Amino acid sequence: MTLTARVIVAGSINNDLTVTVPRLPGPGETIHGTDFRIFAGGKGANQAVASAKAGASTVLCGAVGSDGRLAAELVQTLVEAGVDTNHVLRVEDVPTGTALITVDATGQNSVVVVSGANGHVGPQMLSGVQMSEDDVLVAQCEIPIRTVRAFFEVGAGVGATCILNAAPVVDGIGNLLSLCDILVVNESELVQLSGRGVDGLRADWSLSDARERLEFRGFSGVLVATLGSAGASAAWRGGTVQVPGHKVAAVDATGAGDCFVGCMAAALSRGSSLEAAMRFANAAAALSVQTAGASASMPRQTEIVEWMERADGQ
Repeated sequence: MTLTARVIVAGSINNDLTVTVPRLPGPGETIHGTDFRIFAGGKGANQAVASAKAGASTVLCGAVGSDGRLAAELVQTLVEAGVDTNHVLRVEDVPTGTALITVDATGQNSVVVVSGANGHVGPQMLSGVQMSEDDVLVAQCEIPIRTVRAFFEVGAGVGATCILNAAPVVDGIGNLLSLCDILVVNESELVQLSGRGVDGLRADWSLSDARERLEFRGFSGVLVATLGSAGASAAWRGGTVQVPGHKVAAVDATGAGDCFVGCMAAALSRGSSLEAAMRFANAAAALSVQTAGASASMPRQTEIVEWMERADGQ
């Protein structure tokens, strides 16, 4: 890839309303929280921030609502992280996307998302984005599937690398599988898509089995599964790779998967091998869970490299 390669993200932009609790409440239960904060979030924004802070030239295509200061502050956060926001549009008469996030004492979370302006991101909003074969395209499923499909169709047409983070798994996602070169899922998303999970003792075999099942749905690319503290694994026709995890004291796991995807895309845009990109992304995700917030927790390239050097030296 050339030095002009970019990461182009099409995805959601949210305000994350985050409450910290001793434990996640059960159905119908009321418990007292210990902290409340508002963070910049949304899977598209998180992945774009992760990519930009990891050193890649990054463009975000998406939308915010007409809720004045909140929308403006989100865009400003993206700009400060180094993201090109020229293709972030404002949609009138709808709110900016919102996520209601509850985080427990172990860093685990539950999330409810209200789409808002994200549901209005249409294919026409991508018409002004110029793409080349050197670019890495990233999308998720918090904007309309028809828009993601149009995004990948243009990218595939010019030979760009298309990465789909299948989160959340929604109706119509099967229409995207034939267009993506790399499919990134966590364990629950893998089960939803393929009916197969990852066996920790035989991750290479079980992931290959899951990938073969996805071939019946038109998928022919690389399947990457993020496995939390166990690391990440990838499978493609004829090969597998496993990247070990890092045991850290997690504060907030919100956005860790987005950190992985954005940083992997950034590394690939620089010409890294898949395994090297996964190792870089896995280290970045381990760093991110040690800080509260989603976009706010994304580490910079120098931090990731230094942390990897220290981890390798131990």
